Amino acid sequence: MATGSNYIERHVNEVGNSQKSKEQYLSEGIAYYKVKQYQLAIEACEQAIQLDCNYARAFHGKGLALAGLGRNAEVVKAYQQAIRLDPRNTRVYIDLGNVLYQLRQFEESGKAYRHAMQFDPNITQVYHDLTKALVDKADILYDRVKHDLFYGEAIVAYEQAILFNPDDANAYLQLGKAMYELGLYKESGNAYKRAVQYDSTLADIYTNQLRAHIGKGKALYDKGRYREARAEFANAILFNINDAQAYAGHAKALYKLGQYLEAGKAFRQAIQLAPEHIQEYTTATTSITEKGNSLYEQGSYKDALLNYKQAILFAPECANAYTGQANAFYELENYREAGTTYRQAIQLDPSDIDGYVEHREALLKQGETLYKLRRYRDALTLYRQTVQFDPDYALAYAGQGNSLYELERYEAAGAAYRKAIELDSSFKQIYAERRKILIDQANTLYQQGYSLDAEAVNKSALQFDPTITQSFINQAEKLVNQGKTLCQQGQFQEALSIFDQAILLFPGDASVYVELGKALFEIECYDEARDAYKKAMQLDAKWTRAYVEQGKTLFNKGKALEELGCFEDVRAVYARAVLFYPMDANAHMYLGKVLYELERYEESRDTYKQAIYLDSSKTQAFDQQRQELMNRGKMLFDLGDFEEALAVYTKAISFDPHFKDGYVGKGKTLDKLKRYKEARAAFQAAHSIVSPLQPIAQNTSWMYKEPFRYDL
Repeated sequence: MATGSNYIERHVNEVGNSQKSKEQYLSEGIAYYKVKQYQLAIEACEQAIQLDCNYARAFHGKGLALAGLGRNAEVVKAYQQAIRLDPRNTRVYIDLGNVLYQLRQFEESGKAYRHAMQFDPNITQVYHDLTKALVDKADILYDRVKHDLFYGEAIVAYEQAILFNPDDANAYLQLGKAMYELGLYKESGNAYKRAVQYDSTLADIYTNQLRAHIGKGKALYDKGRYREARAEFANAILFNINDAQAYAGHAKALYKLGQYLEAGKAFRQAIQLAPEHIQEYTTATTSITEKGNSLYEQGSYKDALLNYKQAILFAPECANAYTGQANAFYELENYREAGTTYRQAIQLDPSDIDGYVEHREALLKQGETLYKLRRYRDALTLYRQTVQFDPDYALAYAGQGNSLYELERYEAAGAAYRKAIELDSSFKQIYAERRKILIDQANTLYQQGYSLDAEAVNKSALQFDPTITQSFINQAEKLVNQGKTLCQQGQFQEALSIFDQAILLFPGDASVYVELGKALFEIECYDEARDAYKKAMQLDAKWTRAYVEQGKTLFNKGKALEELGCFEDVRAVYARAVLFYPMDANAHMYLGKVLYELERYEESRDTYKQAIYLDSSKTQAFDQQRQELMNRGKMLFDLGDFEEALAVYTKAISFDPHFKDGYVGKGKTLDKLKRYKEARAAFQAAHSIVSPLQPIAQNTSWMYKEPFRYDL
């Protein structure tokens, strides 16, 4: 018998040294494979692949040789390439499935075997045997670990079997059991359902498992162990999400625990799956509602509210629960909530509207009674409560408007009337009547000469109905134009009345005050003109320039008269300027100068003081005027005209009674006139106002050399 090496040597020699074909290389590779020289087999197959990269058999052979070396990852790639080139080769699918199985890649392995079964049904038995091997392994693990409640390994093994064969009912059944023991009820139920899907004979096992859950829950419920029962029913729902009994049991347990919202949801789910559970649901709803009704009849409104709330949580479609809650809210004077809850009841049962209307009318009637008794504040409270109860009730808003109007809260009254009109246009008439009363009242007050009161009422009318603002503006513009025309005709007094009416209509228009100021200025009412301009500037600062320009006309007039030497007329003009421009330092200074020229020194001094108060730089003008008097007095003194000098020094003192040089000059002059007693008094006055740092003695030392002349 030829040995393996002899066989290979003979086979190679047969080929010879001539150029080999792909088939020859493959044959050579098979020969090496048979004698387990796998590396040489791989090289021969790769030579064949180099000659034809689409040679499927060569890839298959390479995979077999790689498998011999245990290089499984490369084996898989070689087999997959062979399948890509020849997808109907049953043998390659089997070999691929086998190596994947060894690699524990059960899902891919199963797919490979199922592909092979499509081309060769005889492979089916091998597939099932391999499946059974996985399940048996899982069963062994399950039996081994169930005693110590560690099911993880068994679950993994069953999942591997399912990956390999996703149609195996037994694998799903056993997986369901293992997950059930582990408390994974949802996953367990899903596994059971898949088992039944592939083998309907397993349905009883699934049903019995579910019934065991529900039976345990019922037993716990009957013993009053509601929390445990709730948990058991919850597990049953996880196990089978479509079981009505599980939901019904869960609902009853939740109800006993006071979890009404969850209980109601569970009951409605049970009813959806099995309508016969509606009777239990209705009975439970009625029970809570009746308890609320009983508490309501006893006057325990807050406790009744709690029960009605529970009923609504449990059965949000129960109109009676909403009605009861609304009645309780009403008795507790929570009218907003009462109305809201009533409207929810009406949505569910339109017949409840009668009770809603009855309660609303009761509130309104109380308000109307109080209004007739002129208890407007109390009436307002009732009307507001009516609005809270029914925010779409026009009569209540109209009642609010009436009460607020009587309380002279016109802005709020107008808003209430407009809301009533929005809901019912028939209330436009009363709104218009109320507005007309205010406007007529304002006109009457104005005609009677009560302009301030008229303006206040007019403001109330605007608050009551802001939409009349534009109408007032239009009327005011017409009046202003009329007043301007009268001014152009020189009828300023008549224009004043027109401008006052315009201001009454629209007190916020600055230009009207400007026109009024102009008219007042023309009739020489300067202080009133000033106030009109100031009001205009308060409303709009841009009119400041107009005010200044108007004042300049007085200054210009005064200067023109001053040049003519008409000082009395100048004084009158500057006095008007001061009235019109009381905060202008120049106006006061100009008036002071004119008063000085008129030898009204005390008035001049006071006017200068105001100018200096407004602008300290005006001190210079004051000092110049004072010095002018002093210079004149000194000149007369030096000329020996002592009587005239005395008169001038007296004027200087009158102009500035705190100027020591004036007293000194007067003292010297009196001394020359030998009026020693008066001279002494003048020197003493100078001494009393001189600064301690500049003693008067240095200027009057001669007085102390000849004291006999000043003895009293």
